Amino acid sequence: MSAALAALARVTMVLNPLVQVLTFKLLAGLAFASTLALIWWLVPRLTHASDRDRLTAVTLFAWNPMVVFETGQGHNDLLMSMLLLLAVVPLVGRPRTVARLGSFALLVVNALIKYLPVVVGVFVGVLWLRQVRPAARVRTAASLVAVACGLTAVLVLPWPDPTAVMATMASAGGGGQRYADSIVDIPSFGIVARYLDKFSEHIQESLALVRFWEQVVVRGLMLAYAGWEIRRLWRLTPATLDQALGASVRVMLLIVIFVLTQTLDYYFISVLAVAAALGWSYRWTRVTVAISILFFPTFYMRRMDLEPVPNVFLIVSLLGPLAVGVLGSAWSLSRPGKRVKRAGHHGGLR
Repeated sequence: MSAALAALARVTMVLNPLVQVLTFKLLAGLAFASTLALIWWLVPRLTHASDRDRLTAVTLFAWNPMVVFETGQGHNDLLMSMLLLLAVVPLVGRPRTVARLGSFALLVVNALIKYLPVVVGVFVGVLWLRQVRPAARVRTAASLVAVACGLTAVLVLPWPDPTAVMATMASAGGGGQRYADSIVDIPSFGIVARYLDKFSEHIQESLALVRFWEQVVVRGLMLAYAGWEIRRLWRLTPATLDQALGASVRVMLLIVIFVLTQTLDYYFISVLAVAAALGWSYRWTRVTVAISILFFPTFYMRRMDLEPVPNVFLIVSLLGPLAVGVLGSAWSLSRPGKRVKRAGHHGGLR
């Protein structure tokens, strides 16, 4: 996809700059329209939702201020969201092995451009392993690994310096060591000033040390939580596609908010697209919509430096809806007698 976009840039470079800009905006607009069509198609097939639920999910994606703004910017996250939902389509119903492998291949390609689809790929892979016979699981796992490694090799090796490509991707996946609107980084300077470097003699070294241990702790907790979600999906009977996608939404939200050193507004677009495909009645769809609407103005006010924006706005816009979702899910899990009746296909974490 990066090669395709680069080729498009080379083709349009001889044109008027305005035509160049409009070309990429048109591409984003087409991806936006395709994403809406995919959400409309997926909602009733994933959750058996009502027409009203489906219409609400599509509308809240279509008129989401963040999505509309980034579409107008011609941002490629709209294209990534379209490809992500397109990878889900072959998995609906009772997919054949070829359809599953094709879907996984598309997720791998998507993940080589934007890292978040890795999460969907992991949960889709776990779901597949859960659904096949125990005797076939080793062969299935080997097929998934072969597809992932084969596609990565084919797409990366032709570059003059493949190791540099992978290093760049790994750095970008972690935020490139740049920090922007990171919840985890808010206390870093205070810790340095109060405990590690009171006389400001080694600020950069002390700050790097604090940030290193913050990342170690947060990423360790994130791995533990992802492992819990995987274990939970594995133990569900029956394990279904919407449960795997629901777990993906929760993990992706936490990665964007806590793990990445840069929390950028358009990182939420892919999460929002997958959540919308699960319908408006799904609790984590509502949480994702709330985060996107609250964080969007906060992000751009802080980025444009129109006037100082206190960290409390960042905390409320990201952690407020997240806390509501966590408390709601905890309440659902604490009522085992009601879980089956009210959880639908989301396994108690609606």
